Amino acid sequence: MSADAPSGSRSAAALEPAWQSASASAAPRLAALQRALPALPSPALRIQRVAQLDAELLDAELLSLLLSPLSSALALLSPARSYAPELRLLLEGTLAYFSLSPLSRAASYGASLQNLRWRNEWAHARRGLQSTARDAPLATWQRVAHPALTVLVPYALACAERRRLGGARSGRTERAIEYAQKVYAAASLASFVAFLADGKYRTLTDRLLGMRLVYAQRDASRAISFEFLNRQLVWHAFTDFLLFLLPLLRPRRLLRKLLRLPTHPLLLGTLLHLLPSRVASAAGLSRSPSGAPQFKAPAFLRRSTGNDAPSAPCADLPEGVCAICFTRLLSASSSSALSGMRAGIPSSDPLDPSAHTLAPSRVDPSSSLPTPAPPRRGDDAARREWGTGAQGIKYADALVHTPYAPDCCGAAYCYVCLAGRLLDESAREELEEDKAPWTCLRCGEGVRSAQRVSDVLLLEEDEEKRLAQKTAPEEEDEEELDLLGE
Repeated sequence: MSADAPSGSRSAAALEPAWQSASASAAPRLAALQRALPALPSPALRIQRVAQLDAELLDAELLSLLLSPLSSALALLSPARSYAPELRLLLEGTLAYFSLSPLSRAASYGASLQNLRWRNEWAHARRGLQSTARDAPLATWQRVAHPALTVLVPYALACAERRRLGGARSGRTERAIEYAQKVYAAASLASFVAFLADGKYRTLTDRLLGMRLVYAQRDASRAISFEFLNRQLVWHAFTDFLLFLLPLLRPRRLLRKLLRLPTHPLLLGTLLHLLPSRVASAAGLSRSPSGAPQFKAPAFLRRSTGNDAPSAPCADLPEGVCAICFTRLLSASSSSALSGMRAGIPSSDPLDPSAHTLAPSRVDPSSSLPTPAPPRRGDDAARREWGTGAQGIKYADALVHTPYAPDCCGAAYCYVCLAGRLLDESAREELEEDKAPWTCLRCGEGVRSAQRVSDVLLLEEDEEKRLAQKTAPEEEDEEELDLLGE
């Protein structure tokens, strides 16, 4: 072992001059490459185009969010004049100051959210290293010219447009402005096509000023997060499923069952079994003759009106009039009277003859007269003389069509009106629970079914007879006048 060690060291020592000679021969070439490295072209810096366009959209959205409440507030103060150009100038100038001032990061609000900022591309290109981490800062003239082209020029065009609408512009100036707008639109289109090709300058203004958006932090992660998108997709899928499921579950029926849960027989039986008899009777719990538990509200919780008769708001309507149609017309007349009543308020319409004066009330003058009592059913003579009801509603507008009579009092209703009440979803649930789904407007009793009626007294025949009786004397008078004229 000791003999082999000196032999290995001697072989290594013999190889050292070979490595040293190779290194010495390559040293001049390595030095030349090191000196030429700054002049070598670097790979082009690529910025995501979608990030640059998203930054522009975010800036526009921020401006709209700030502009909308200010415009609404000033519209209430001075509705005769629009301050939209001035407000837009104020907001855009403020945002431009915080974006391009010497103390800022040379980035707008949307660009900061996208990890972007402007750099002086012309000065940076002269260095020859496009991908270096150190970017050329914006020049002072660039910081001033960019707001002037993006804020002041649009404001000047908006003011010129406002003067044009006011008729204070010559035809030559208008043609010059239209020609300039067309040239600008064509140049913007060409610049955007070039941006899609190389991804350097987002707008025509950036291209004219040499301002390029680059990454503010090169080592930042630029992976797109889809967490918000996933939440939105899950939420939309959940809401679509609920919209599909709720009609099948019949939510009204579920709600009614939940409201009736405290009076469920099983719960009432449990309470009767657990509570003392005095407490249960005081709470209104008892058993029916068949032994089923039942609940009846105590006397101090029930409101006594002194009249237990069923409510019948249309009991005095004449026969042949649909009570449902009459109540519908009555409610419509009440709402229109409340909305149309002005009660002496001056009119603001300059074309209204009552402008600048006290406008008369639009209430029917006949409503101030005492209204006679409505006739009872069967009083045909009174019905012929008095053909209107409450608020001047004519009975002829609420006549029964395709008469059907409920199983309570036999009064006639329109088939469409009565079927709409009895075929409703809540009505079907009441029928399933052996309860009356609807209360008759004439007698106040519960209605469970209806049948077709053939012998219903309609007011159309009475109205025709009354008109015939009125027109007969007039025709006789006309005949006498003709005879006298001959």
